[in-house]
Amino acid sequence: MPIQEITPETEVVGLRSTRLTADEAALISRVFPCAARAALIELRLMLNDDSQTYRTSGKGLIAYDWVALKDAVRYRLGSRNAERLQVLYDAVVCPVALSLAHLSIPMRGGPIVLAS
Repeated sequence: MPIQEITPETEVVGLRSTRLTADEAALISRVFPCAARAALIELRLMLNDDSQTYRTSGKGLIAYDWVALKDAVRYRLGSRNAERLQVLYDAVVCPVALSLAHLSIPMRGGPIVLAS
């Protein structure tokens, strides 16, 4: 079987040990305002769902089929939230880190911060 070349347009791969920084948490807070925080929680659930075809894992890595993930987010959460995911991707926020980070996500206001 030929090896498929992994490109940013097709697959996003990250280590399970990848962590968010405080700056990335601040960016997530700006990209997902209070009205979109419920969608952020749902997005994190989607990123962690092992049963989805867009997510594969093994050997300490998690990989996402980027096109399929964006399509799933667009279908389930709407095009605006798919755009928000793309903004995070363009800012080099790793989806693996987003899915695994312990975040404090206030629903009524205030910034999203890393939970201690």
